[in-house]
Amino acid sequence: MTSAGYVGSSDGWHDFTANGALTWQYDIAAPVMSRSFGELPRRALWPLGFGTSRESAATLAFSALTAPFEYAWEQHVSAWRTWQGS
Repeated sequence: MTSAGYVGSSDGWHDFTANGALTWQYDIAAPVMSRSFGELPRRALWPLGFGTSRESAATLAFSALTAPFEYAWEQHVSAWRTWQGS
């Protein structure tokens, strides 16, 4: 189940907080202050890509799947530790 809503009113966090489950379903929200929300299986990959167009965001999301997850995880943890050390 997935939904896209407006931050602060119809987003998935507010739905889940109010109802204890995802009950609202919106297919689309305006790009300004919108939030996507979804229910995933216990083990799943959900690549995200942010861009100035739908195409650029999709390209970044698909590109995220080309490297093994462990590589991305190690890069993230390394950058976080470096930042914490400064």
